[in-house]
Amino acid sequence: MGEMSRLSKDSKESPAGRIERPRVLLAACEAVYLLGLRTIFASQESLEIVGEATTSHTLLPLLTHFRPEILLMSFRLYCGHDALGLAREFSERSPETAVIVLLPGNAVPLTGRLLSTGIRGLLARCARPEAFLPTIEKVLDGEVFVDPELSATRPRPESTAGQVDPSVLTSRELEVLRLFGLGNNYKEVASHLGLSIKTVESHRENIKGKLHLGSAASLHLVAKAYVMWESSGVDYLI
Repeated sequence: MGEMSRLSKDSKESPAGRIERPRVLLAACEAVYLLGLRTIFASQESLEIVGEATTSHTLLPLLTHFRPEILLMSFRLYCGHDALGLAREFSERSPETAVIVLLPGNAVPLTGRLLSTGIRGLLARCARPEAFLPTIEKVLDGEVFVDPELSATRPRPESTAGQVDPSVLTSRELEVLRLFGLGNNYKEVASHLGLSIKTVESHRENIKGKLHLGSAASLHLVAKAYVMWESSGVDYLI
């Protein structure tokens, strides 16, 4: 399934100032997850789905064009981009759009940083279908919503050299680590992120220092494990 968008009517406001049919833009790296989201909203006549995207390269033009009331997106997209790294771009392109991010369990440590960027809602990626509409309604009413499931206190293992705590690395460092874990070389990582090879090497050294890794080989092993961890949904990698 490729990217999808369709022309939409301008959303209208009721006499009380409430938007009658808010427009929603969907984004996720997996086409099957987008299909699930679309199925959830198919019967919701109170909302209008104006587009779908799996990468930032297609999401950002759609956001600029439609300026929807809601952007509902998974934390990660293809090409190594995530909601944390894209938050500033969202606010610049469509400041009126309220962003709701769907978080996997392993991204719980990032909730504070995400909210500090102006993101308005955080919902567990595994949330029940009936949770989506109330979350959107709360955010449209001006609330900042955090799914209680993401606020639960979870036990944290003692630190090891092979553990990756997302809160330790910057958003860009996480992007670099993820791309290395997907098998990209320095040139490919630089191309994906629009960086110079020298900058990628600098990020690599910062990652090695923060994770206490002594060699490039150990970094690549941890990067591969990190990619596997991200898809697992567990909270920490040891």
